[in-house]
Amino acid sequence: MAVRGQGGRRAPPKRSDEDYEDEQLLLDLETELKQVQELKSLTQQHLHQLLQDQKQLEQQQRRQQREHDRQKTELQREQQEKEAQARAQEAKRRRENAIETKPMDDDLDAFLAEDGAYY
Repeated sequence: MAVRGQGGRRAPPKRSDEDYEDEQLLLDLETELKQVQELKSLTQQHLHQLLQDQKQLEQQQRRQQREHDRQKTELQREQQEKEAQARAQEAKRRRENAIETKPMDDDLDAFLAEDGAYY
């Protein structure tokens, strides 16, 4: 029977160069996997931030469009008011002119009647 040494332990089997290469490859792959996972996490964070930014920009665009529409409507309303005032002033001017010319028309008719009587 062979003697095993201290406490009956056996010496670990010798590892070959291929075992070392496999172990190093495994460590490299684990490191690369961690890097890929970190990049994935960062990419997801950036995508989330981009989506938030897009939502904010869309909201801002809608607010600006509503403000533009309000301003446009206000300008149209002001223009309509100006046009209505101009029409009212023109109608008033015509009424005043008609009132002023009415006595002249009556006088003209009388003048023409008198003038016609002489001839």
